[in-house]
Amino acid sequence: MSEGEELLFYDELIRPDRLLAEILTEDPDYFWLDPQIAQEQFICWDDTLGIDTVEVILEIIPNLLDTMIVIDNVEYDVTINVGNDTIFGSEVQFDVVELCDTMYFYAGDTIFEEPGRILVHDPYTAMLSIGFVGTQGVWMTREGLNFNTTPDWFRLGAAPVGGGAKSIEYVVNDEDHAGAVMFVSGWNGTLVRSSGLKTVYTQEDVEEHVVMETIVSQAGSAITGVSVDPNNANHVVFTVGGYGSVVAGKVRETWDAMSESPTFSNIWSVPNLSKMPIYDVVIDFQDESGATIVIGTEYGTFITDNGGTDWTIANLGMSITSEDLTAPVFDLKQQWRSETNWSAPTNTGAIYAGSHGRGIFRSDSFLGAEEVVAAINTDSETLLIYPNPVIGALIHISTSNFVGNTLIEFYDLQ
Repeated sequence: MSEGEELLFYDELIRPDRLLAEILTEDPDYFWLDPQIAQEQFICWDDTLGIDTVEVILEIIPNLLDTMIVIDNVEYDVTINVGNDTIFGSEVQFDVVELCDTMYFYAGDTIFEEPGRILVHDPYTAMLSIGFVGTQGVWMTREGLNFNTTPDWFRLGAAPVGGGAKSIEYVVNDEDHAGAVMFVSGWNGTLVRSSGLKTVYTQEDVEEHVVMETIVSQAGSAITGVSVDPNNANHVVFTVGGYGSVVAGKVRETWDAMSESPTFSNIWSVPNLSKMPIYDVVIDFQDESGATIVIGTEYGTFITDNGGTDWTIANLGMSITSEDLTAPVFDLKQQWRSETNWSAPTNTGAIYAGSHGRGIFRSDSFLGAEEVVAAINTDSETLLIYPNPVIGALIHISTSNFVGNTLIEFYDLQ
């Protein structure tokens, strides 16, 4: 559970009456409870289909004239109607009809001593993707870690033509886009962004929700690696392989990857190395600014901590010194997952490098855990052994300064 979250126990749980148009499959307030028994009812009610405003006569006012007439010298007082004044106004008229439909009534009830439950993220639910060539497609399954079944795969769309898909990277650690957006690069120099994946559980969902957009139509050579910043889904860096110069650069970065038309700029301008193939990239998740980037190249790994302004060879461990050139590094991955309530990785921040013919290397330079400093006993007593090393079978050990049992171990260094 997250901090401050509490698992409740209900001494008395009161559920209200409900009148709904659809049958419930679970209680809308308490997901683990079955809903009350539905009582089907046929109900009619008045409904207003339309409203109209018309002009109507509000009042008719007669115009009367009081006068006197003389007939045969006799005067008569008379009232003569000389016309009417009509007053018009607006009136709202409603078109009311009776509607009838089947409804479902759920009678309220009370449940006693009910333990509460909460929904938690299942760490074993995974999205696994694989890309082929052209119409063979890019596919995804949610059962990659379920070893009790044969996974169901969904075809998301066409793969890059030519050599097919080269790199696949998901957006991670982002509330809005994690698991919903994926980038697929191609040997043909294209970069495709797929969105809507979070709602895909069947092939029909693909047709309804998934949108695939080409955001880089031609990089100049194969897009060999893609990295999505775990701290910022809009921050994406990709690398370009091949020997020779590429006009737009071999390491390109964007800060608007989720926009309709992302803009990429070159961040690799190391003298005399512009023609070197670049094979993969990792944006260090522990640098929230996104300025620390590690790339795998023909000559090992390079790193920048200022967004590409300066690059440094970082091959210590793969070679005797950090500055020595080494075997090509084709693949880079970082453990970006931190401690949770259900997982406690000890390698958070570690970067793994897959090399050409020399195996896999691990760098702990970016570990998130604080360095553990071992306590050193500066007051330890000295055990004098001579001769050291021993020659022959004779050895002298002075125990004059020691009290109690003594354990002596012998090691053959030959």
